Amino acid sequence: MKSFFTVLSWIFAFLFFLLLLLSLFSRQFIPSIFVLLIMVLLIPPVRRYIGESIDYPLPLWLRSIAIVVFIMLYIFLIFKGMGHKDSIYKNFKIEQGLMAIYDERMTEWPVPYEDRFLDTEYGRVYVVMSGPEQAPPVFLLHASAMSSWSWLYNVEKLNRYYRTYAIDTIGDAGRSVLDDVEKYPEDGESISRFYTG
Repeated sequence: MKSFFTVLSWIFAFLFFLLLLLSLFSRQFIPSIFVLLIMVLLIPPVRRYIGESIDYPLPLWLRSIAIVVFIMLYIFLIFKGMGHKDSIYKNFKIEQGLMAIYDERMTEWPVPYEDRFLDTEYGRVYVVMSGPEQAPPVFLLHASAMSSWSWLYNVEKLNRYYRTYAIDTIGDAGRSVLDDVEKYPEDGESISRFYTG
């Protein structure tokens, strides 16, 4: 019977090892810690070594409770992290509230405009275009934690001479959407390449 549980421990340890690799490849580092702890409790030589080190063999009931707790923590962290992955916003309700403010502010845009999303290497970028199409182009980049609507106080005068392209900076507040919230242009060179490419 003891050898049966030993084989079973090795099988489950191997399955949790595969889960550990999957978690690490999907960049779920904190949940991976709990999978590693489960493996430590399952692998017989490691379990024996820990028991000898603390001079107390871990009983089956205590290991079982610890494994169940670690599995629950793993599941909780995975599902917590699976939320709105393509958004910089904490949750969907906050995003919807800010987009309602955005829509309201755009009703004040003083000149006719068109808007569109452009696909880029980082995701979809939202652009508000206004002014004469033949006029020289000017990119309007908003301040941090703002968005394109913040140009509504300046755009009318600018459009007398320029075709303006108010861009919602990707990875910042606004309508632009990152494909991956951990991948965005973050240094001068990548930002420059992003806007000129």
